[in-house]
Amino acid sequence: MPVDPFERSVRLALDWDCNDARLVAVVEQLLAESFQGRASNVRKHLKFILQHLVRVENYATDYATSYSRNNNAYRDGIANPLRLKVRSLKSVIDRLAELGLVECHMGFNDVVTRARLSRVLATQAMRLLMDEHELLSIRSTQLLPHDGVILKNVQKQAVWYEETQETRRMKADLSEYNEFIGQQQVEIFNPEVDRPYFLDAVKSFRIFNNSSFFKGGRFYGPWWETCPKADRRRITINGEQLVELDYKANHVFLLYHLTATEMPESIRSDPYRWNETIPRDVAKKVFMLAVNCHSETEAWRSLFQYYSSLTGNIRERWEPYSRCLHYYRMAVGALVRAHPNLQGHIHQGRGLGLQFMDSQIAERILLSMTRQSLPTLGIHDSFLIQTRYEAALQEAMEEAYEFYGVTAGTVPISRTVALPAVAG
Repeated sequence: MPVDPFERSVRLALDWDCNDARLVAVVEQLLAESFQGRASNVRKHLKFILQHLVRVENYATDYATSYSRNNNAYRDGIANPLRLKVRSLKSVIDRLAELGLVECHMGFNDVVTRARLSRVLATQAMRLLMDEHELLSIRSTQLLPHDGVILKNVQKQAVWYEETQETRRMKADLSEYNEFIGQQQVEIFNPEVDRPYFLDAVKSFRIFNNSSFFKGGRFYGPWWETCPKADRRRITINGEQLVELDYKANHVFLLYHLTATEMPESIRSDPYRWNETIPRDVAKKVFMLAVNCHSETEAWRSLFQYYSSLTGNIRERWEPYSRCLHYYRMAVGALVRAHPNLQGHIHQGRGLGLQFMDSQIAERILLSMTRQSLPTLGIHDSFLIQTRYEAALQEAMEEAYEFYGVTAGTVPISRTVALPAVAG
């Protein structure tokens, strides 16, 4: 059955490059045979496209690549470290299509169907070319803008900034972690979720927001960072089974820290079960939106957008709170009655500030484990480590909470062990 390129696609990643001699040789061969008279910068763009198609073939076979043919796209110099040009990318892709090496599908934007970017995917002829020149064994390198410490403005555009002692420290610590984790073999076995995993994407970077190094700062980038929970239990490090330790209701405890109060013992075991009539998943979503958004209207609209993406029985459970502002207000009222000390943080846009706090905690944990030579994967406020090192990770997470004075009580950490079938 033919693959629909508009349904199964990965994005064109601009921050990867490869200088393997085998790839360079193929580029030179194609330039000599099929790209005569083309612009001088074709070599760079052809090499980039070929290495990307190799990565897709290795990690996302039968997936297309989505890319923009808008000449104004990819102008962000920070997010586009190779300074790639849309005109040159289009020229290379179109010529490869003429040669039968790729298949192209033009994007569209109409009132009937949602807009889609253009798609490109390798043909059988391209796969034969890869096999002939052993391109599937080449390895690309991820390029980290600003050495992995990225600052974005309110419009979510990466911006330049002046280096400080703190930014240099963050970059050095991030480099130390990336170098160490890059020496490990992080894999996933028999994933449940039908999606590709680019296992060569192991470098982390940090994104700060609103032109402030006190907003955001979370770690992004490695393939496991976007791994669904259903598949996290199938990840291994160096062939070993993992355990996942997760700060339970992390942002709730961080908010109590900001108010210099402790959470009531009656709800400490699960801060999101603050009303018997409101399902826990609804309560958690209402809580996070009420805290992250700047107004009641913004929060309720966000809740409605989330509800619109749901289906089946889950959608029915969410309907009252998502379709009626009155029910949302009732849920927030119940939240405030359960957490009266947090009332001053409702609809005040605390989200990015809380992300900065949890990113500082994550940085401390990952650096501590790295310096003990214990490979650890971070997913914001959740961490995965080989099962035999669980006690060390538990200690590091408790120490980080203690260091930042988050709570004087028991640190709320939940535990998930990898599926036994994964190990070995």
